[in-house]
Amino acid sequence: MKQPITISVCIILIAILLLMSCDPGHSGNSYVRNESSYSLKLKYKTYQKNDTIIIIPPYTVLNILHFGGLGSGQDFDCCPCELPEISLSVSDSSKTIVKNIDEHKNWVLANPNHRRFENEEIICDFVIEDTDIQ
Repeated sequence: MKQPITISVCIILIAILLLMSCDPGHSGNSYVRNESSYSLKLKYKTYQKNDTIIIIPPYTVLNILHFGGLGSGQDFDCCPCELPEISLSVSDSSKTIVKNIDEHKNWVLANPNHRRFENEEIICDFVIEDTDIQ
């Protein structure tokens, strides 16, 4: 008679252990915001896709990547790390962009996850204005 109780307790303990050992996850989107009067050429590669080339018209916002993974969202702090290769240039080859897209400090990160198991959307923005183009 005691054996069914012991088995029930073991099942409950195993279920609690499995639920508590799950890693939290995070997800978000990366955007390029072309707030300049120039068309831009974006070339990038993700961990899942080969080279992608996109022309971004002036005054356009482009969602370039939906990302996600294991780990606490509160620990996410590097937008360009999700893109192993990325470059941005002006379609008019006589102009250059002085703001480097693969530098972490040039991205604006909005991460509302302040506790371990929160799963709010993380937003990564790279903004180009006319002043960033010479």
